[in-house]
Amino acid sequence: MKNNNLDKEKRTGNYIRLGIQVFVCITIVIFVLIFWKTLDEESWFQIKQVNYFYLVLALLSSALAWFFDGLIILIFATALGYKLPVMFCTGVNLANIFVSTVTPFQSGGAPLQIYMLNKNGISIAVSYTHLRAHETVLDLVCRLL
Repeated sequence: MKNNNLDKEKRTGNYIRLGIQVFVCITIVIFVLIFWKTLDEESWFQIKQVNYFYLVLALLSSALAWFFDGLIILIFATALGYKLPVMFCTGVNLANIFVSTVTPFQSGGAPLQIYMLNKNGISIAVSYTHLRAHETVLDLVCRLL
């Protein structure tokens, strides 16, 4: 029985990897097609004028925001007595962001986050409470600014 579960998890992991590879390939093809159909000399001139310092700064800021949101999940989980890897917590946050983006009314991110935390030993009630506390803290910080 245990071996059957391992095979199922391995197949699921393979499906996820295949899905990510297909997604990346489709994204690259569409990106190339859009650039190929819409770029002209003026566009290339503007692209060459980009200040790469600000581009790198924006990417770094995004990555740091993702990491710190994962760190908030880690702090809440640690305060409740759970041990989770920091990269897992960051992954939970990124999954939340992605699924919220692709579902109507941003409705899919929170259930996925609760599911992922539950799969790692945190009860659904604690996961939900953590999620609400996280949103409340972010809301309070934004209101104070």
